[in-house]
Amino acid sequence: MGLWDLYFITKLFLYFGKYMAFHAWLNFAFAIFLIVPIPQNLARRKLLVRLRQAIALPVGIALFYYDTWLPPIKVVFAKAGEVEGFSFTYLQELVGRFFNPWVVAALLLTFVIYYFVAKKIRVSSVIFVLMVAPLFSLGQGKPHQQPGSQIAASAFSGPASDASLNSQLDAFFDRESTRAVNFTPPDKGDAPFDVIIIQICSFSWDDIDFARETDNPLFKRFNIVFTDFNSAASYSGPAAIRLLRGSCGQPRHKQLYDPALPQCLTFENLKKLGFKEQLAMNHNGQYGGFLDEVH
Repeated sequence: MGLWDLYFITKLFLYFGKYMAFHAWLNFAFAIFLIVPIPQNLARRKLLVRLRQAIALPVGIALFYYDTWLPPIKVVFAKAGEVEGFSFTYLQELVGRFFNPWVVAALLLTFVIYYFVAKKIRVSSVIFVLMVAPLFSLGQGKPHQQPGSQIAASAFSGPASDASLNSQLDAFFDRESTRAVNFTPPDKGDAPFDVIIIQICSFSWDDIDFARETDNPLFKRFNIVFTDFNSAASYSGPAAIRLLRGSCGQPRHKQLYDPALPQCLTFENLKKLGFKEQLAMNHNGQYGGFLDEVH
């Protein structure tokens, strides 16, 4: 495969390092397309070789992007205009999050090793063998089953299908629609206290744990920290709306933008108990109309 060996070596290196996914069957098909021999005696062999490379280049770029965990390209184009609101300093920070110098150094070392090994053995054959490994990971990674979760207990009792998954989802939202929290005033003799609700984009506590920030000094300043609740959402705007309507069960996404029932507004309920509302953000709230959604 020539230089395409480096393409697959890079992808497999990042896959085994858990930096990206690897859609094995698509990569197999692409690799076979690259190695199918073109007969030497064809009159237009050079033209066919160039044509294959011309096709392979955009396909390879698209497949590489598809294997990453970046958002779908149509979402990137849809949100491209909002990037104009990013400051240069923030863009530098974003680039720094994606650039890992140790990974780059390890890849360069791998390329150097490839340069010498390729003179002794057929590296393409080794790459095909390594591409078998991702096939054994297909179907793994089922959601973690929480004790007492009826949905988790029954969702995998048989082969998954659109109908069964939609049924489970409908049952979840039906059950959530009946849930609500009743706020009762504290006793007059209770000591006064503050309630601080923190939203970090659409992070859940599992994300905080994964980032190893559960022992952050900020959390240690609180007397009580509540962590055992569902705080996951798709992105920051809907996450904020779900948080502000947290006194009721979770609605469907499209219902987030319908008028909320008064008993569902957590901060309004706290205000009725005598708490004063305050809001602080570490940004101006303009990106994606975040502040407007919160209001």
